[in-house]
Amino acid sequence: MMPAQYVIFVGDADWYLGIAGEQDSAPSLIDSPDDATVKQRAEALSQVLLTQDYIGQSVVLAIPSDWCLSATIKVNDLPRRNRGSAMTYRLEERLPIATEQFVADFILADSGQGDRQGKNPGDDSDGDSVGSPGRRGGEALGVCVMLDKVGPVIQALESHGLLIHSIVPAAMLAAQHNRETEQSSRADVLLWLDGDGWCDVFMFDAEHAQPRSWLRLPGDTDTLSLHLNMMSIHGLACANVTVLGDDSASIQQVLAELSSVHTVNVSTLNLLNEAAQGAASVLSDRSRPWVNLRRGELGASGSLRLIKKPMAAALCAAILLLVCLNSVMLWRTHGYQQTADKYDARQRHVFQEVFPGQNVPQAIRPRLASEQLKLSGLRGQSTNLPTRPRTLLLLHDILNRLPKDTRFRILELSVRNDTVTLNGEARSHGDIGDLANALRVGDVLEVDTRHTEQLRSGNSVGFMIVVSPKLNPQRLTKR
Repeated sequence: MMPAQYVIFVGDADWYLGIAGEQDSAPSLIDSPDDATVKQRAEALSQVLLTQDYIGQSVVLAIPSDWCLSATIKVNDLPRRNRGSAMTYRLEERLPIATEQFVADFILADSGQGDRQGKNPGDDSDGDSVGSPGRRGGEALGVCVMLDKVGPVIQALESHGLLIHSIVPAAMLAAQHNRETEQSSRADVLLWLDGDGWCDVFMFDAEHAQPRSWLRLPGDTDTLSLHLNMMSIHGLACANVTVLGDDSASIQQVLAELSSVHTVNVSTLNLLNEAAQGAASVLSDRSRPWVNLRRGELGASGSLRLIKKPMAAALCAAILLLVCLNSVMLWRTHGYQQTADKYDARQRHVFQEVFPGQNVPQAIRPRLASEQLKLSGLRGQSTNLPTRPRTLLLLHDILNRLPKDTRFRILELSVRNDTVTLNGEARSHGDIGDLANALRVGDVLEVDTRHTEQLRSGNSVGFMIVVSPKLNPQRLTKR
């Protein structure tokens, strides 16, 4: 569920808190003494917001029309560079106060709906131009508010953690919502009676939704009739008039009798309720207010004020994520270190079993690999490895088995490890076979006749016999 959006109505006497977008509930009066200061009223407002589960979402600050001044100025002869500042000084010429005392915003006559899609025309923060002259001779409606009126209110509200999105005159916020919802979209003049004897007068062009002028007049019929007649004399359209407010029916008949007025539409809409509806459109970015005085001296301290808390929350989440990742990495590192220590202890234990009494080296694996290389000549699956016979015993046994009744001669006798190679000559192949059979007697020696060859002389046959002990060399006996 989306959190509620709020609009704060301030004034010299009473403050109201409204829930933006709720049509069924009227703004509630903030209970505070009649002589309460701005800080005390802000404290009471913050207490009410706490009871309504306010979580720091942006609010619209609606100011009374009595705090504002407005005038229509010519802008077609102003330079394009620093146009916003130039319009402010042009507005100063129409007001009884200096530019240092107010903050102003402008509705360019040629902007129509265009300023809702880009930067606000009165914001000259970048020092560049904000528009070009257009219809109605390049006019602009300037609206300003005194700094000493709104400045303390903003400081008091922000000291209690409220995030102010926009500062808009309440009457203008209500009129904008009423016109955008087509309840008065065809009116040339919109009169809004506030119930305190005053009336906000907005004059429009038929083809544009934004006002070309805004006046604050007494709400009696004589004053309003005089003003509409003067508009007609100056050639300004005032044929279609919409009167809004609780006392609208009382002046309907009087205005209808004016020759310049053709139709009079009357509605008893409440200004605060309509302004709350307009604040909902502003906070949801469905529309931009006609004027926004949240600029200049009344601007926010930072350009990221609207996302300050979400950014802080995202930063905290990122820090928490990094802490969790580091904790997981440290835990896994500890587990890997324990495993490494376990295998290192096993290596030390194996080394001490294999080499008892020796100091365990720092590099156990290379030491074991070296010992393995030394034993690489051994073969077999049994741990009871056979005893290697002495070469002289093997040679003695071979010579002792040579047949005595067969004529042969040994030309070369070579001994290598456990193998004896006999190279010689015999009279025939049969004599070579008798020699090999004599060596095989007793099944002690492995005899392999590798090569026999009839020599060129034709009287003898060459041979090569390889003799090695069988798997049970203990049967070799010394004689």
